[in-house]
Amino acid sequence: MMRAYFLLCITGLLTGCQIGTHPLATNTPAPELSPAALNAIAGDMVMRLAEQVGSRSGAVVLTQGSLPFDLALAGALKSSGFEVATDGKADGRKDAILLSCAIDDYEGRTLVQLSTENFAVARAYSTTAGGATPASPISVIRRG
Repeated sequence: MMRAYFLLCITGLLTGCQIGTHPLATNTPAPELSPAALNAIAGDMVMRLAEQVGSRSGAVVLTQGSLPFDLALAGALKSSGFEVATDGKADGRKDAILLSCAIDDYEGRTLVQLSTENFAVARAYSTTAGGATPASPISVIRRG
C-alpha cells in the first residue's frame, strides 16, 4: 500500500509540474533546505542518473540553473565527470541530455525527480540541517 501511495505521488510530480515552452520545464518551488541536504540529495540523484545513462557521454543541459538545488545538481554532475550547460541550450549537440529537476515537500519528506526525454528518476528523502538520507527506493519511469 505504501509503495502504491509513493508511486502515485511521483506520478503527480511527473504530470502536474510540466509547464512552459520547454518540454521538460517545471515550475516547482523548491523547499528550504540546508546546503548540506541539497548537496547530499544532488550527489545521490546524480549517481542514480548515471546508472540510467550508462557509459553514454554528452553534455547535460539543465533547463533551469539558478535555484539552489539546480546549483547543487550542477556541481554534483561536474564532480561526476559530466559536462554541464546551465543555459538550457543544447547548441545543436546530438549527444546532449536535456535534464529537468523538480523538488518538493510532501508530508515531511523531500521528493526529488530528475527527468530526461527518455526517463525520470525519483526518490523521497528525509532531510535535516546536517544532510539528507533516502526515505524510499529509487523510482525509474521509462518513456516510450
